[in-house]
Amino acid sequence: MAALNTIPAVAAGRQPRAIVRINGTRIDGWVSWEVSSNTYYEADTFRVSFAASALPSFASPSWFSLQTELFVEILAGFPIDPANPQPAELPSQIYGRVDSLDFDPVSTMLTLTGRDLTAVFIDAKITSQWVNQKSSDIATALAVSHGLTPVVTTTTTNVGTFYKHDQVRMQADRSEWETLAWLAREEGFVCYVAGKELHFEPDSRETAVPYVIQWQAPAPGG
Repeated sequence: MAALNTIPAVAAGRQPRAIVRINGTRIDGWVSWEVSSNTYYEADTFRVSFAASALPSFASPSWFSLQTELFVEILAGFPIDPANPQPAELPSQIYGRVDSLDFDPVSTMLTLTGRDLTAVFIDAKITSQWVNQKSSDIATALAVSHGLTPVVTTTTTNVGTFYKHDQVRMQADRSEWETLAWLAREEGFVCYVAGKELHFEPDSRETAVPYVIQWQAPAPGG
């Protein structure tokens, strides 16, 4: 099987750049950001900090506090011109809703933390057992109910078949995400959110090209 990486690897200097969008609008003045990518069955998280003095005039800390909902998108990558990065050149690292807003009046730092849109399924309880529907139908319906685009592989088995083998799953106090994750495992699928898409499909990692790590023992006396 061919290796994903070129051997031997050659060192090279790079100049990464990032753009932060709040509710679709580019907001400069960020000082730091971080994105934590979790497993397929959990929400990814983000944290981004702004210097209040560097924020644009319309986006003061008080403006942030008045918003009923805040959505953050972080784009980062290696643009052709590092001095003038363009959004189209930078892959989206995360798109999610803000869970917490903190403003430190001493340091004048504004910090936003939150989760990707997996959170909308985590925070919602199921309202039906969907016994006579298929997993792909359920995934599509839930995605559409939250305004996400379903990227769903069609399945053929009614979920009632799964319930027969796992009666504990009949409990009605589960979140929508617990239901989706359980159905994905039953189907041999993975379930995750990427940007504004809900993916419910076979695991692509099973056919991924491996990253080769080569190690050579040092020469005697080296």
